[in-house]
Amino acid sequence: MTKAQKEILRVLCAVKHPTAETVYTEVRKEIPTVAMGTIYRNLNIFAENNTIRRLTRSPLPDLFDDNPSPHEHMTCIHCGKTVDLLIPGLMEYISSHTTAEIVHAELSVQYICDECK
Repeated sequence: MTKAQKEILRVLCAVKHPTAETVYTEVRKEIPTVAMGTIYRNLNIFAENNTIRRLTRSPLPDLFDDNPSPHEHMTCIHCGKTVDLLIPGLMEYISSHTTAEIVHAELSVQYICDECK
């Protein structure tokens, strides 16, 4: 694993649900010569091999999560803060309401965070 890859993963563990731009800004503090292309390329590789999880929020920039295991997220409609939402048994509940084979489910929850209330 390269120095840049290690630093990207460190940032993902330290900053919850960052954008690629945030990862770039943080990695540059340790590796000033890192290129934005390096950040994007490695985030894509990590997401493709399930080391991390990409959260698509069209038209907003994607977020990246260091926890690739199945879980949901809530996003504040005012400030955009995104937090984990754990719903035990969600896939089983969905599966119990259809005869189709459920491969993946993604629940999108919008809320108003405490800071924005």
